[in-house]
Amino acid sequence: GSQSWLDEWRALYLKALPRIRVHLKQQFPIQEGEDEKVYTKAINARSFDIARSLLPAGAATNLSWHTNLRQTADKLVYLRNHPLQEVREVAEAMERLLMCVFPNSFSGKRHEMSEEYVNWWMHTGYYLSARTADTCLRWHNGIDMNLLTEYRDVIAKRPERTELPKQIGECGTIRFEAPLDFGSFRDLQRQRAVVQRMPLLTTNIGFEPWYLVSMPYDLADEVQSALFEFQRYIGEYALSPEEQATAQYLTPMGYLVPCSFSGDLSAQVYLVELRSTTSVHPTLQKLAHKIGVSLETIFRSYGLKLHVDWDAIGRFDTNRGKQDIVQKQ
Repeated sequence: GSQSWLDEWRALYLKALPRIRVHLKQQFPIQEGEDEKVYTKAINARSFDIARSLLPAGAATNLSWHTNLRQTADKLVYLRNHPLQEVREVAEAMERLLMCVFPNSFSGKRHEMSEEYVNWWMHTGYYLSARTADTCLRWHNGIDMNLLTEYRDVIAKRPERTELPKQIGECGTIRFEAPLDFGSFRDLQRQRAVVQRMPLLTTNIGFEPWYLVSMPYDLADEVQSALFEFQRYIGEYALSPEEQATAQYLTPMGYLVPCSFSGDLSAQVYLVELRSTTSVHPTLQKLAHKIGVSLETIFRSYGLKLHVDWDAIGRFDTNRGKQDIVQKQ
């Protein structure tokens, strides 16, 4: 059962990629004067953007954590009590190594009541489930609008490529909630300026339509059939919370998850302007666009203007082919 679905998604992903490339070249033929190498790389990048929706969340990836010893010690208590077994195993392996290399900082001592408390809430309240069946963007404005008037000139005079000052955070925070496919949530999760909950990946909210619309028709039909069979397979079981967490490994990253993130005005503006460029995945661009429109509407009287190319949302851009990851010299 489980292994067969992992094999199914991998096979479908590998079969889909070349078909998507051909489809994109038909949709976006190379233009006169464009560099063929750059164009091909842009097509490949867009193909991966689409096909990634078929990869299960359990697909292996690399782990990298850059931190100091103090923060490592603080975070290990959460990692070793995480709902997912492999996260607990990584934490325990890290702790054993740290105890060998830095015995003065890591003794292995446990504070029993703290461990029990963290374990309790990590297993009962760590994952975010949808708070409402509403799939529209929702927000809760916790910003003191009267206090914000002191920053009216600071907001209105902000030039392009410039952040709002952090002290504006004294006015409070605003929280946004919206569904987003899990693949794009992983990109959004890197936004450390806002507070986010980890969503529970299920099939409950549905599959992000953008992926299916972006595929050739025959492939989209094939994918929809596979999704239907997968949902039927998952639906056959009454899953406990522990089993639901494990079932995430089988679930493709194109499925929607509930997202909730809160931050002050500076953080939300930064998020929107960073995540609305053509180098960002189109589904995350779309969400950034919606948040941006909401921010400008809510804070129009304070002179808020976002420096965003609204016409770029979802656009195929060959400049994507110029983005390379190269080793620093």
